[in-house]
Amino acid sequence: MSNASRAASAPRSAFVTTLAWTLLVVAGLGTCVALLQNVIVNFVASAEHMRQAGASAPGDVPWLMRQMLLHARPFAAAFLALCLALLAAAAALLGRRNWARIAFMVLFALGAALEAVSVGRTLAHLYADAPALVTDEFGRQYARFDLYFSLLAAATGSALGALFAWLSWKLGSRRVAAEFG
Repeated sequence: MSNASRAASAPRSAFVTTLAWTLLVVAGLGTCVALLQNVIVNFVASAEHMRQAGASAPGDVPWLMRQMLLHARPFAAAFLALCLALLAAAAALLGRRNWARIAFMVLFALGAALEAVSVGRTLAHLYADAPALVTDEFGRQYARFDLYFSLLAAATGSALGALFAWLSWKLGSRRVAAEFG
């Protein structure tokens, strides 16, 4: 029995079908946003005004944000290409194409790693940016808000990282791999 016929005869799990449909919806919405973004960047907004905004941005504006303003059209085109590639990969996952399973395993593992870095940076922020002594009431309230917000961000990042790691692991399991031949 060939791999293709074995994959065709293998039962299709609800996990892969549900994940693929979820990814199709998310990638479809992302593609719609990317199309709208490209229309705005290419036909509505002035590229020169965006470049001027990027060039005159204050020094505390993050480097990536400045680059996005300076090079809005290539960034918008790259985002559209990425969304279309994810849409195609999600459709291929629904069709039980093995390359799509591997691609999403890698993307989910990368997402888990990036979330771990994000959580680490968030927790480091708690200690690096916290004032040594806060004397006024507003400062104490802000410090408390910052603590709670940072802990919420760390908890959310940890949950997403765990979800991405689990999805990558599940897609790599023998039972799921058997569906793909």
